[in-house]
Amino acid sequence: MSDLIARVPSQALEDPSAGRIFANDHDVFGVDDTYFETFTAIWRREHVEGQSALNAITRARRAVAVAEQDLEDAVESARSAGESWEAIGRAAGITRQSAHARWAPSDADVAAAKLGPGRRSRQG
Repeated sequence: MSDLIARVPSQALEDPSAGRIFANDHDVFGVDDTYFETFTAIWRREHVEGQSALNAITRARRAVAVAEQDLEDAVESARSAGESWEAIGRAAGITRQSAHARWAPSDADVAAAKLGPGRRSRQG
């Protein structure tokens, strides 16, 4: 649909939701008041709703990233406090094995931590 509202020649062709309005010559000046809500709905559908949905996606993506970081931090805190993978998995709604696979440091991470910052093993 175009951005314009079209005046149609008969009542039978009128479809306000599609932007087709019938108005007698003497009624033309009151059409905007009569169909204000319809015109506004068409404009919102054409110009606002898509961008609003995209903005909602962006907000949700950011919220997911924050929640993921919060989860990572909470798991690290739980491990530092001595909690088991079983307890962490239960709190996260997953199995002990899945929790360990997701959050346990890899062998390379452990080796790098032992060497300290800025140092590499001879193998790496």
